Amino acid sequence: MQQTIAAHSGGALPAAIGICRVSGPQAFAVADQLFRPKKGGPLSAGPFSTMRYGDVLDTDGRALDICLACCYKGPASYTGEDLLPRFPGHRGRHFGPGLPAGGPAGPGR
Repeated sequence: MQQTIAAHSGGALPAAIGICRVSGPQAFAVADQLFRPKKGGPLSAGPFSTMRYGDVLDTDGRALDICLACCYKGPASYTGEDLLPRFPGHRGRHFGPGLPAGGPAGPGR
């Protein structure tokens, strides 16, 4: 697949917890745009397969919430693509239509 997709997992928004998966060639760019780690560099620089604590950002770079995020570098991921599989947030409100990714996940993605 050559499209970057985003898929929400969880209850109807806004929810107590929101989880989003971003997969595809722009997944790490989206991760760096949406997440600022409290320690270390951007998610795209690694370490991979490691949960990191930080802020979820809006499209203007303002912190919306705190969360844990993890990047997997393809092909060593569930989808075989670069993958940001978990992006849990406390309020879930930031995983709505404004998520800056290439498109929604279709069936089987």
